[in-house]
Amino acid sequence: MTQFIKARRHERRFSTERAGASGRAFASERLRAFVRRVAAHLAITTAVAISLGALVFLLPSQFDAVKGFAFGAWTAFVITSAYNWCMIASGASQSMMGEQGEVWTDGELRSLRKRGWRVVNHLTLKHGDIDHVAIGPGGLMVIESKWNSSPLALDGTDRWVGNWADQARRNTDDVKRFIGWGARADAPISPLLVVWGPHVRPTTDEFHRADNGVTIVAGKRLRQALDDLADERTDRDEIERAYAKLAEHAERRDRADIERDGPRPRSANEIMTQAALLALTGLASMMASAFALRLPLWAWVPAAIAIVAPGIVATRRPSVRRLGVAWLAGFGATVVLLIAVIITNLG
Repeated sequence: MTQFIKARRHERRFSTERAGASGRAFASERLRAFVRRVAAHLAITTAVAISLGALVFLLPSQFDAVKGFAFGAWTAFVITSAYNWCMIASGASQSMMGEQGEVWTDGELRSLRKRGWRVVNHLTLKHGDIDHVAIGPGGLMVIESKWNSSPLALDGTDRWVGNWADQARRNTDDVKRFIGWGARADAPISPLLVVWGPHVRPTTDEFHRADNGVTIVAGKRLRQALDDLADERTDRDEIERAYAKLAEHAERRDRADIERDGPRPRSANEIMTQAALLALTGLASMMASAFALRLPLWAWVPAAIAIVAPGIVATRRPSVRRLGVAWLAGFGATVVLLIAVIITNLG
């Protein structure tokens, strides 16, 4: 079981966790640059907008029960609107959708893993970033994922699609040489271009094959194209050798990138998930602390120790340090509220 878990973590490290890395980095860079450029105006506008929400406290006393909720909802709306405006105005939203296209493609590629395929995402070779490389019983697939909001025809007549197909062809040739299949005329290699978008128009066929040999597939039909892949053209040892070489190269490039640029930026989904998890952790701590207040007075100190101890332990472990801080913050907030209530009653 331990070996299985390690193997799954290894696969996720080089596949799912890497999907959309280049688009994510580009979007984060554009967003940070834009926010730095308009920081003063953004801060003033946001502060003024939130301050206007404070007018709710001037309402008659019969609305006291909802004033706090209304102000909190208004504040959340202002902050969310400011974030969305920055995403759109900076141009980061387009890059984020490109990242999401890669994530969707990776999601479809997961269906191949049960059939013995191995996947490496965000592989950097001679001509830059390669979105996905999958190797398995059916051979080698080098996949370029794209997202576009404009109407696109996938029959080879669109200039953008043609350029993307050329990119997929170059990437395929790079991977072929890298794993040592360059001299194999019969190498089972499939260059693939997957295009996502609300207005992508698939051809009447299941896919279109460009003049350079690249198969062009609409994202919504990718699963069907993957299900039709042939098997038993590549033996297991050959798959593992090629995958090990690709994974080793990806790991080496990751180390170099981290030394040069620092940790890879997180996606919007990861940030939102992390924020929600931290909020829930803090809320759970507050609920546990509130429950402890219902215990006899002599049990408060042992209960406080029991609540604080897990948070302190968590803060000493880098992987869960933020959760530990959120847990302690929830406990601290409860203590502050308790003190405020006591002072109010004494007054």
